[in-house]
Amino acid sequence: MFECGNNGWTLVAYALMVAMAVSIRFLGVWLVTLLAVLLLALALCQTYWLKVSALLAPKNA
Repeated sequence: MFECGNNGWTLVAYALMVAMAVSIRFLGVWLVTLLAVLLLALALCQTYWLKVSALLAPKNA
């Protein structure tokens, strides 16, 4: 789905982050921050942050 260097997906991620910044009052700081980091990681092809976020995500028992 995501490919490194694909400007279209980068613009989509940027638009979603702008939308989250506008809705920070409703979603909360932590949720917006988590989603923004994941979107940047996907847009910039940084697999390290995807691994870190997987470790920090709550586990269902």
